[in-house]
Amino acid sequence: VGGIITKAHCPSTGKIGSVRLAGLPVLLSHHDIGHGRKMEWTVEAISYNDPTDEHKEWIGVNQGASNRYVRYFLEQNRMPDLINVEYDYDVEREKQLGDSRIDLKVGDTYIEVKTPVQVIEKRVPDHVQVIKHSHKFSGGDRLVKHITQLGSALESHERCVMLTCYQYVPDDGEDLDRYDYGELYEDVDRIVAAFDRARAAGVEQWSCEMRLTPAGVRLVNYRREDV
Repeated sequence: VGGIITKAHCPSTGKIGSVRLAGLPVLLSHHDIGHGRKMEWTVEAISYNDPTDEHKEWIGVNQGASNRYVRYFLEQNRMPDLINVEYDYDVEREKQLGDSRIDLKVGDTYIEVKTPVQVIEKRVPDHVQVIKHSHKFSGGDRLVKHITQLGSALESHERCVMLTCYQYVPDDGEDLDRYDYGELYEDVDRIVAAFDRARAAGVEQWSCEMRLTPAGVRLVNYRREDV
């Protein structure tokens, strides 16, 4: 920060993309130390741009921030096709559904927000070093159990939405096939099967894309994926 080497908290719980992060530009947010915080700075985003580029495209990696972003856009009724938030609706946090705690609830709609950063769907420029992984990762039983519970716990009048939140705008193109999740996760078939069961039980799959800048966050678009 300002030419000073400092430590920063990285809130993502797993690996970030398939690139070497050392030397990449980052966006940091400042926080007072205390109440469990040990570091003043939090990594909010990284960039594949050269550090000398004046205008950088940022890739948000703070998975915990997605809930705040989505909640704000819902409260501002910026996602009316997903749910039209009327004045008498509150956007509630951490609501119980069966044995699971869901990130957000609006009326009878539960919204579980997922922010994948293990795979970043952006083209990697030549100056950024790509890491080759020698083993596949496990999605684990917890994710499969959680997805399965969502559908089984729904009442007839309720909705449940799995909202995949990209804190960047993914690139398109066949040359992104190397980012296939199936190449990185050993139990991807089991995870896909769990999503299929949840969809059959009424769980909807949506996605949204955001653009981060040093000045703030903007919702770019959102859409339903399972139709």
